[in-house]
Order: sequence, then C-alpha cells, then structure tokens
Amino acid sequence: MPVCPKCSRKSSQIGEMCACGSGYVVRDGGGDDPIGILGTLVMGKYIPVAVLRVERELIEYEVLQRSVDRFLTLGIAAPEYMKNPENAETFRRVVERCALIKQQNIPTILDVFSIPELQTMGATSDARKGEPLSSVLASGICDFVALMHIAHQILQAFSALHRNGLPFPGCGMQNVFILSSGGNSAFVKLRGFVQANLNPSARNATILDDVFQVGQLVLSIMTGQPLPITSVELPKEKAFLLPIVQLFMRACAPEDQRYPSCTELLYAFEAAFDLNSRPSEPYPVAEPKLPKTPSRQRAPLTPDQIAWMHRPPQREN
Repeated sequence: MPVCPKCSRKSSQIGEMCACGSGYVVRDGGGDDPIGILGTLVMGKYIPVAVLRVERELIEYEVLQRSVDRFLTLGIAAPEYMKNPENAETFRRVVERCALIKQQNIPTILDVFSIPELQTMGATSDARKGEPLSSVLASGICDFVALMHIAHQILQAFSALHRNGLPFPGCGMQNVFILSSGGNSAFVKLRGFVQANLNPSARNATILDDVFQVGQLVLSIMTGQPLPITSVELPKEKAFLLPIVQLFMRACAPEDQRYPSCTELLYAFEAAFDLNSRPSEPYPVAEPKLPKTPSRQRAPLTPDQIAWMHRPPQREN
C-alpha cells in the first residue's frame, strides 16, 4: 500500500500529498534512496515514487509526472560522480546524443536538465516495463518465430545506435526486456544504455565489441547455450537454423572478419529471410580473410513481408 516516506502514513493514491504535509506518497518498499529525493518534487514536475536501480554512476527512479498523470523513468547522475568534470561531460554527451535517436526498441529520452540543488543532472525516459529476457526464455513459451522476432528487434536497436556512432558496452540478457505493445506480445526494449556508457571501464568500448556481444547474445537465445559460445552443434530437428547461426558466428569472429557494425549484420539477417527482396550472398562461418559486408541502400520494411514482423507500437500495456 502506498506510504508517506516522512511519516509512514498509509494512503490509497501514489503521488498525492500526504496529510502530514511533509511529502508525497510513494510505493511501499520503494527502495533505499541514496540522495533522499523519494516523495519530493523534482524540477517542479516529477515525484520519485520508487528506486529502480542504484549504481556508482547513476541512480534510476520511477517518477510520476503530475501534469499528465503518467509514470516515467528518471536517471540522475550520482552527485559524487559528477564532481569529476570529465564524468560530467561524459554524462551530458551520452544523454544528449541518445536523445537524438528515435527508435522504438530504445527508450526515448524525453527531457535532459540540470538539478542545481543536488549539483548534478538528470534525464527522463519512458517508463520501465516488461520482463527480463532471461525470465521469458526460462518460461519456454517462445517458439522459433518469436525468438527471431526478438533477435530482429535487438539488431534494429543496435543498428540505430551504431548509425549514430554510439556503442552499448557489455549489453546482455539483463538489458533486454520483453513487453506487450499493441498487438505485439514480444516487443523488445533495451535498457541500461546510459549506465553502460558512464562506467570508466567502457570508455574504450567500440562498435566491433558490440557486434561480438550481439552475436553471442543471439546465439545464446537461439541455442540455449551459456556464454561464452565458441561453437554450435545443432540437433537434426534444428538444422534449419544453420544459415542464421552462421551469420552470428561471423559476428563472433576475430575483429578483422566481423561485420563492421550491427547495421551490416541487420542487413544480412534480413536478407536471410528475404525481408527486402534484396540480392545477397550467403555468409559462411568465420573463415580467414572474409571481406567486410559493404553498406547498401535498402527499401523500407513493411509489416506484411513476414508473419512475425512487428508493427510500430500503438501503446504499452
């Protein structure tokens, strides 16, 4: 039951002002708040009602935007982290560049602002929803079509990032969430992009590293094998997956043999399913001196080209 973080009085409505007048009502068990903003009004419009994640660099909250009565995610750079000017510049650069990308499988950055009273910055994005991919796979409800649909959306998201020169260091199953959107019951959202780029250890990350990570991730989704994957042996009943496995094995090859980015990997994946009716040569399992795939202009995709192709989301349940 919703509770006031100041007086612990119970209430029926999250986000309303408590009768004690000291703060706004938050979710019961809203988490430990390292900077003490739960139940306060941030920037005159956001009420943090729960702590979603606490890292050394970033603290994420579920917030209520009162003016439109909707829930969002608010990421605040940890004030201690922002004392370093280089860190502050990294945060600003990452969120501002990410805000330029409008792709349905990546959370949309809605607002970027300074918080003078905390000597830091924050950014809001759409609300966190869905189940982690690992939980969905463990349930066993996904068939081959659904798994390929999920893989396709992951590639589309990474392609959008790579076209803007942005890597996603260390992305794994913990960053992939599955939710319902409109009539799509296997809609993908990638989470954790900003946090991944704030960690000092990620500053040397490259797009080629992402290609490897995505190759490993999709191979694990397809085969159920734990990471790292160095070889794949398909049972006879799954032999039809071999051409797709070959694509992602090439993504895991040595750097000079990988796809230059996930954009080229996306093109190869779509060509394997003939989504664009675009001529394409088959890609073998990684061999020495494989040429890099040239960039191609491609026709826009339409939802009816393949049964599992998703439509743009209308709403999120």
